[in-house]
Amino acid sequence: MQERDLKILSFLTMCRICTRKQVQELLFPDVHENIPLRRLKKLSDEGYINRKMFNVEGTKNMYVYYLDKQPKKKLITHDLYITDFLVKLIKNKYEILDFKKSPQIGNIIPDAYLKIRKNKRIKRILLEVQISPNDCLSKYKEIKEIIIENTDWPVMPTLYVINNQGLNKRMKDIKVIYDSIKIEKVGDIID
Repeated sequence: MQERDLKILSFLTMCRICTRKQVQELLFPDVHENIPLRRLKKLSDEGYINRKMFNVEGTKNMYVYYLDKQPKKKLITHDLYITDFLVKLIKNKYEILDFKKSPQIGNIIPDAYLKIRKNKRIKRILLEVQISPNDCLSKYKEIKEIIIENTDWPVMPTLYVINNQGLNKRMKDIKVIYDSIKIEKVGDIID
């Protein structure tokens, strides 16, 4: 196994699901797409990772790579946005100190929790991916009390909302960064 294979496995261990494009953007930015494709196929053929073709966001079928059980079809696009967020953070020189998908904090279950560091500054992020018309933000109404009662965090986290609906409502007791599905505001997390 080559060092680049270990990097792919390390990344996939963290994010749990990804595409060739995400692996290429993060780990193979200056090479032809066939190189990460070959590495991913090799890892799949040898049983280290799984892969399956899915129709992602109306595109033609593409391979989705994962470690655990096969992802649910209706959650693939959602989970790939979480992976996109991780890719953007790493490319913007954030160190990911902690990452959990769907952790329970009191009665709130964000899509992900992250603790990141850049320039010796540490931030905690609660990530929400809002690509359906369902309201995923009302659960943050009593966020201050929930954080105080259920964590030992010294400061309130930032709520980062990836959405395709142009959301931009202010929330009490928590800083919110609204971003499009292109995820272009990661530089605003630690300013």
